[in-house]
Amino acid sequence: MSAVEAANEACQLAFACFVAAPQPKRYPLEPLARLVGASSYTSLARELGVSGSMLSVYRTKGLTDAAADRLAVRAGWHPAEVWPEWFDDALLGG
Repeated sequence: MSAVEAANEACQLAFACFVAAPQPKRYPLEPLARLVGASSYTSLARELGVSGSMLSVYRTKGLTDAAADRLAVRAGWHPAEVWPEWFDDALLGG
């Protein structure tokens, strides 16, 4: 096998591993936003202590388990009160 063929094969294997890797669970922001009851995303960002740009990321991509935990607690809720599947996800690994 030539060096070029070996490099191509390695690249294909790496890409297959990248594509096949499970993505971590993301939690939608909306349930937390409803519970907080903020009148706008600006006030929600202020209430949760995050920047507007970070809140935009959370709105489009969702929250990681760590961010969901942190923001729910900041708002005075346990994450399982916001996202009922929280415990199941933790027990099943995401």
